[in-house]
Amino acid sequence: MRSLSYIKNITPYELEITHVYYGNVEVRRELNYAPVVDLKDMVNVLNMTSGVAEFKNTGNAVSLLKMLPEDDELKTLLDDFNTSAQLNAFEVVKESLVSLFKNCLEDNGKNESETVIPE
Repeated sequence: MRSLSYIKNITPYELEITHVYYGNVEVRRELNYAPVVDLKDMVNVLNMTSGVAEFKNTGNAVSLLKMLPEDDELKTLLDDFNTSAQLNAFEVVKESLVSLFKNCLEDNGKNESETVIPE
């Protein structure tokens, strides 16, 4: 997985890695064959982790936006925040953060009275 991260993030090539397969030779003696496992979910976790780290460290949500489905409300709210942050529109950034915060609360089954929303 480390080499996958290097290939994806460090090399100058624009690569989209969709599948990684692993031949599980460790269980060959027990099963009399070596099953091949698709590690696609691990690739998705790696991509999401990189996107979250980028957003956390830089405030840039482009990588996360690429991973979210088009019809996701979170994608729309995050895109609004990302655009306003890049334009340094402070008031719009504040409004976008409140909208994102409310959306996250709703997804977790909480309401505004259970927590403090920054103003």
